[in-house]
Amino acid sequence: MWGNIEIEKGWLPADKLHALRHEIAHQIVTPKLYFLRNIRVQLRMNALVKSAFMTYLEEAWAETRAEVLKRGFRGVLTGIKFPVKEGYVTVTEMGTEAKGIFFGTLNVGGRIYHVFLQLGHYLGHEYEYEINPDQ
Repeated sequence: MWGNIEIEKGWLPADKLHALRHEIAHQIVTPKLYFLRNIRVQLRMNALVKSAFMTYLEEAWAETRAEVLKRGFRGVLTGIKFPVKEGYVTVTEMGTEAKGIFFGTLNVGGRIYHVFLQLGHYLGHEYEYEINPDQ
């Protein structure tokens, strides 16, 4: 769960170093202090399993770190594209999750707001955003 890094035999030294740099980035964000460590690791793993956006952020961060250490600033775009290119997440999954974040039920100061997108015309735009409290 928060264990060792294993790299396949037979890889070229440069590929091994790149993989090690990527995996070290994952270790950096893994809880280290023993206070409630198991709970914190479980929360982190659940977030990664249940959230395409959290998976994207961690994988993009890890690969961007490895790429920047290897190629400098030229590696940033490769790192940003990595999670989708390698199949960790899809754009559709992240879009669905973003829709749930930006359009859904919000609790602000104990007051419930329902946010939704309604097709229509508003000031010449195709979409209209509405916020309706307590519906």
